[in-house]
Amino acid sequence: MTLLPDQVHAVERLAWHLRRPGTRALFVPAAGTGKTLVSIRVANELDARLVLFAVPTPDLAAQTALAWRADGHNGHMVIVSFLDTNVREDLVAVRVMSTTSPHALGGLMSVVGDEADQMAMGACLRAGSWAVLA
Repeated sequence: MTLLPDQVHAVERLAWHLRRPGTRALFVPAAGTGKTLVSIRVANELDARLVLFAVPTPDLAAQTALAWRADGHNGHMVIVSFLDTNVREDLVAVRVMSTTSPHALGGLMSVVGDEADQMAMGACLRAGSWAVLA
């Protein structure tokens, strides 16, 4: 998918910023402006091996996982949520797993090794629980 000029600028600026030692970034554009696509391109630009992506709902976690898959990222992907990916044919078809267990997540993420594109995705739940996407 081709980026719009504002998205290209965002990718360039975010990648430039995140390459500086000890930096962090929070990217908060308006709804519908292509945050997921920009995040994918920033991860590509940085040759990221492990990506943390926080989203507010399980449905958005699934949508994000499918977008990363559609963009060719085929490494391990885990949604940290009560969302059961086994009942979603679209997620099963592209090998996206889910868990609520920190021990299972630790085991799954320990296989990062030399492969690229390892991700765990977490949905923030209404009760204020944590969210991770890696």
